[in-house]
Amino acid sequence: MSNWSSTELVFQADSVDLEQTLRHFKVLARMDYLPASVRPSAASRECLVTAVILTDERGRIATVAADRVQAGPDAKDLMRTIATRMGCSLWVPSWDLDIEPVGRPSQPKPAASEQPDETITVAVVTPAPMSAMPMYAAAVAHDLSVLDLEDRRVVMSTSTREPIGFGHFGWSEDTLPALVLVNHGGEHTVALHQSEAAFAEAVHSWDLVTEYAFGQYDKPPAEAQALIDEFFTSTSDAEAFAAYAGVSVDKMKQAMALPGRQGMVTMIAQFGLPGVLSKVLEGTIAPRDVPGVETFSHESWRGAIKETTRLYMAEQFPTGSASEFWTSFGQQAFAHPRMRYALAGGGALLGALLLRSALKTGGKVRGIAGALFIADAISNVVLPPLIAKWMAEEADQYPQP
Repeated sequence: MSNWSSTELVFQADSVDLEQTLRHFKVLARMDYLPASVRPSAASRECLVTAVILTDERGRIATVAADRVQAGPDAKDLMRTIATRMGCSLWVPSWDLDIEPVGRPSQPKPAASEQPDETITVAVVTPAPMSAMPMYAAAVAHDLSVLDLEDRRVVMSTSTREPIGFGHFGWSEDTLPALVLVNHGGEHTVALHQSEAAFAEAVHSWDLVTEYAFGQYDKPPAEAQALIDEFFTSTSDAEAFAAYAGVSVDKMKQAMALPGRQGMVTMIAQFGLPGVLSKVLEGTIAPRDVPGVETFSHESWRGAIKETTRLYMAEQFPTGSASEFWTSFGQQAFAHPRMRYALAGGGALLGALLLRSALKTGGKVRGIAGALFIADAISNVVLPPLIAKWMAEEADQYPQP
């Protein structure tokens, strides 16, 4: 038996016509595409179809005939023939192949100002503390609505044109593992990030349609089914999601096999998340209207610093004495110059460390926070003596009777 390897192709074509054409040529393939209900150009029958085929070491395509899988014609030649016959576009990155149908006028993309705005909803489930949220809202310039689940936080936001939410600038150790749920243009997806790398370890779309072509058979022969299981049915995503959720792989695979909203609701429940999250992703309830959420505004860095301090102290002193402690501490500390200089020095050192880390890793939030700590340290050293001097001069110039 030949040694098979998989190749990914991208068609701009009618998915029904493409499936019939692949069946006509007896090709063994997997096809993934978005249905018309969630496509931007629902009026057009054409859509992006990602297809996966198998080829042997000589570049021949896997075909299904006589209840067997066998090597057919040259894969590149056959795919060119199919694209030409259908009059569709074909792009194969691994082959450096890009085919556009002859005679089709190119459709210019509308300018950004002409494109209709669409609401994009992002919900990130992260172990990051609540005290990190105000600064992050200011950094991404979007309001963040946060639901505290004790061991995790659900950080929700809406934006237009670009999905902006928690994790927009990347991931750090204290934000992982992160589960990212998105409704972008009507497509609902979930991704699991377990490392600081940009890519996700597991991804699933609740709206993506998956179909298989196995020649002209209604059901795949045993040999074709074995190759489908080996090359077209990956279990790595289900395994990663199952490990995160703490459920069996079989249970997660069953949930991932459910279509649309049913699959989304089932997986959200398996992740141990509240059911209202599905309504947020569907757009029937706004993030700030979710019961129990706390919404952080992005409009003021000063307000973000104040909120961060309040939440941090509440985390350190959960009994409710945080506010009283902080007020007393602030009054005592800033009344004594040496204590004020010590705190300013500590803040400057922390700011310098954050800036150094940001320069090494490219972390924008850490860089901004570091600069703010340094600016705050300088102001704490410089401003109080000046204010005291001005007040003394004012008192000398205008003595009280």
